[in-house]
Amino acid sequence: MSWPVWVESLEGLKPADTAVVMELARLADWRGEVIASVAWLAAHAHVSERSVKRALARMEDRGVLVRRLRRRGRRQGANLIRLLPVETGIDEDVDEDVRVYRFAVPDVDPDGPWVATGDNPGLREAVLGAIAEEWVGESMAVVARSLDKAVERQFAGSVHQGMRFGGLSRRESKADTMGWAWEVMRLNARAIAIADSPWAMWTRITRTATLEGRDYLLPEGVSVTSVEPGLVPEGSGLPGELVVSSVGLDDFQVVMSGLVNALVDAGMAEPLAWAGTRRVTELALAWGESRRQTAAANDSRLADLGASKACARAWMTLLIGSRRGTKAPIVALGSEELAKRAQEVVKAFQPTT
Repeated sequence: MSWPVWVESLEGLKPADTAVVMELARLADWRGEVIASVAWLAAHAHVSERSVKRALARMEDRGVLVRRLRRRGRRQGANLIRLLPVETGIDEDVDEDVRVYRFAVPDVDPDGPWVATGDNPGLREAVLGAIAEEWVGESMAVVARSLDKAVERQFAGSVHQGMRFGGLSRRESKADTMGWAWEVMRLNARAIAIADSPWAMWTRITRTATLEGRDYLLPEGVSVTSVEPGLVPEGSGLPGELVVSSVGLDDFQVVMSGLVNALVDAGMAEPLAWAGTRRVTELALAWGESRRQTAAANDSRLADLGASKACARAWMTLLIGSRRGTKAPIVALGSEELAKRAQEVVKAFQPTT
C-alpha cells in the first residue's frame, strides 16, 4: 500500500491532522508502522507539539492509527505508531454502549473501575490481584472491563487483521479479539504482570495468538506438502527460500536496535534512524551482494529522508560490511567500532539535512 496515497483518501481531517499524518505516511514501513516522537512530528508538520498531541488523539479515536509507548534504555523513547488502512472505530449508526462478548470473556458490571491503557502499574496490580483471587473477584472484573475499554485502541491491530484476513465484520472481529485477548491473559497472566510494560506484553502475545490461530490459517481444503529440493527446476528457487521485497519495523527492531541506538547517539534523530535502517535492511535483502551499495545510493526513499549518496553507501556498509571485506558488518563490530562507523554515517548525512 502507498501510505501517501492512503492519506489522500481520508476525509474530514483537520489541517493539523493532515499535516501530521502526511509526515507519518512519509516515514511508514509497508505495514504502516512508524517510530516518531511528538517533537519530530511538530517540527516536520510545522505545527505545535500541543497540536500534534491533539491530532494523534483525534485520529486514534477515529481509528486512523494506534499508538504504543516505547522505551529507549531507561528513558521513554519515540512512540510506535501504526497507520490503519481502514477506519476501525465503531460505526456511527451503532450504539457505543452495545457490548459484544465471546463466551470466554466474563460478564461483569460495566460501571465498575477499569485501568487505562497507559497505566501499566494499574494493570499489573489488577492482574496480580486476579491471580490471588483465582479469577473470581473484583480484580478479575477490573481486568475484564479494562479489556473492553481497550480493545478498539490497544488491540486495534488484531481487530483489523481479523477483518482483513479472517473475513470478519468489525463487530465480529472486536468480539473475537476480546476472546483471544482474555484467553491470552488467563494463560500468561504472570508473564504479563511481571513485564516492564504489561499492556504491551498483553498486546504482543494477543497479536501472535490471533495471527497464528485465526488470521493466517489455510482455507478449508488447502494443504501444504513437502517438496524434494533436487526435483525443483534450476532457477525457480527452493521452497522456503528468502525472497523479500518489504521489511517492517518489527521484523528487525530487536536485532538492529544496537545499530539504531548508535546512530541516535551519534546525533541522528530517532525517527530517521529507524526509517533509514529499515529501508537499508530492505534493500540489502532485495539486491545481490555486488549491487547493494549502489542500490542504496540511488534509492529515492533514502534520498527523501535526507540521506546523501555517500551516506546511503556508508549506511549499507555499516549493515552488511564492504564488498571486499575491508569493513566488517554490524554483527562483527565491537561497541567502539560501531560508534565510530555510526558517526561516519551521520557525518555524511548532515550536509543534506
